[in-house]
Amino acid sequence: MENGGSKFLVYLKQIYAERFGLGLEVERTVRGMRVTIVIGYLPPPASLSAANLLQKKLEKDSKLFSVGFEMDGVRVLRGWWIVGDPVSTIQMLASFVGVTCSDAEARLVWIGL
Repeated sequence: MENGGSKFLVYLKQIYAERFGLGLEVERTVRGMRVTIVIGYLPPPASLSAANLLQKKLEKDSKLFSVGFEMDGVRVLRGWWIVGDPVSTIQMLASFVGVTCSDAEARLVWIGL
């Protein structure tokens, strides 16, 4: 099960990178799950638009505990959200790029994190 969940996340990360030029990071936290979107230095407008839409969708559809933005030394922007409902957030991340993900599949991904 763990391997299947990580394969699905690798697949999602590839889609986010190819379609939008965004890095996607997902990890467990004490209160739920942390979703991070990495926007590189001088990103194309499509990347910024996708990141903005994803941010709005996360803030609307997920049970947020905290939100933050940080910039590292080479001007790479990271937006992160800690969500309390990881299963529905995994489904939302998949549907955002047109990938279907059932409740059971999302639970397996969550278990595999």
